[in-house]
Order: sequence, then structure tokens, then C-alpha cells
Amino acid sequence: TDIASLVTNKQSGIKLVVNLARASETVKPEFVSLPEGKYSIKLVNSLGQVMYRNFISYVGGSGYQQFTLPSQLAGGTYQLEIVTPGKNKSVQRMLIQ
Repeated sequence: TDIASLVTNKQSGIKLVVNLARASETVKPEFVSLPEGKYSIKLVNSLGQVMYRNFISYVGGSGYQQFTLPSQLAGGTYQLEIVTPGKNKSVQRMLIQ
């Protein structure tokens, strides 16, 4: 398994354990010691188009969150952007098969 981390420091951050997925698959980023609040999730294609957008109301602390990728996603490279309530942005490249 390929591990890609979106860690802001050693104590807190967001970790994306797998950066290879298929359309309609569930993605489960791990939130580590993060504050409560509304988190924005976007999946952006190579042309800069937002292909998926969602918000997660997170209770704070550490744990896995999950969302399902849209079934109509074409294969290719995407940017997964997660923005915290404090407006910090984590960006991870993700390959969709």
C-alpha cells in the first residue's frame, strides 16, 4: 500500500493512506488531532475543474472520515484538497483508475 501523508506537523494533520482509487470507491482520510468544525473537500481534475465537492462536520480529535467518489469520474490524476475550519489547505495528488 502506498502511503501519502498530508501532515501539518507530527502531532496533527490529515493522512491519506491510499492515493490510488477507482470511481465509486470510498476514500477514508485520517484526521489526526484536529479541531471541531466544518471541513471542505474538493477533487480537482488536471484542467482545474472541481469534479467533486463536499463538506464534513468533524467532531474534533482523531479519527477516519469517509466519502465516496462519484461514479462518473474519468481515470486520471486529480488533486484532493481538504480545507480546515482555520482555512489551512492540505493538497494531495490522487490517481483514479
